[in-house]
Amino acid sequence: MIVDEYAKTVLEIVADEHLGVDDYMVGLRYSIGVVGGGKGHKAGLAIVPVEDVLGMPMARPIIELKDIAEHASSTNIIEKSLGIALLNAISQYILLDMEYIEEYHVEQDKSLIELVLEAVRGHKDEKIVVVGNMVPLVKKLREHGFNPIVLERNPAYRGKSCLPDSSGYRELLDADITIITGATLVNDTIDIVLKLAEKAKIKILAGPTAAVYPEPFFDKGITHIASTRIIDIQKVFNIIKHGGGRWDLDEYLEDYIIVAE
Repeated sequence: MIVDEYAKTVLEIVADEHLGVDDYMVGLRYSIGVVGGGKGHKAGLAIVPVEDVLGMPMARPIIELKDIAEHASSTNIIEKSLGIALLNAISQYILLDMEYIEEYHVEQDKSLIELVLEAVRGHKDEKIVVVGNMVPLVKKLREHGFNPIVLERNPAYRGKSCLPDSSGYRELLDADITIITGATLVNDTIDIVLKLAEKAKIKILAGPTAAVYPEPFFDKGITHIASTRIIDIQKVFNIIKHGGGRWDLDEYLEDYIIVAE
């Protein structure tokens, strides 16, 4: 599973960094994890899929870095969300504090939506499939003349213009471009999405939950990672604690895109 490879990769990179878990929390819409080491402190986010939470037991404590990998591979969706959030925090530590970001082509200073639009510019006549109804992004794609097919797991988020993922995955087989929500890391659908979308020449992993260390995902065919980094950990922590979501956090996030070369 890609998530397991992701955990193994980032934990090996920081094995000698004396990195520790500072704090973590599950909110109504997002989990947040914070890690710290000799070079600084970084935080990561992961969506909490509300449709999968009911009936789940409370998450086990996360004390050491090895606990993060166990949580990321858990079938308890609360543990899994926390695990991905902390892996994303470690990824930001690797990219920014350990300066691995210098190895990649990075674009920023624009919104995530603008960055994604630039990545697909010139492909209006090609088939775009969006996995996860990222409403503002889908709206902008349509405003710019694209006609994306949108797949969504949660019935409450589908509206009239989305297909349920269970009946819509066939659309990925001949997709030219796929834009994949980072939530697929939490619900463990990323592997099947990439398998079905093998022929797509552009594959974008997008959203706050996609703040990953790129290499394991580039190795599996992802061409762009469009995500956000947290620029004020305490304020983001407090917003999540009070039930805030993506657009409540916007002021304290910085959008970027990493392009595979």
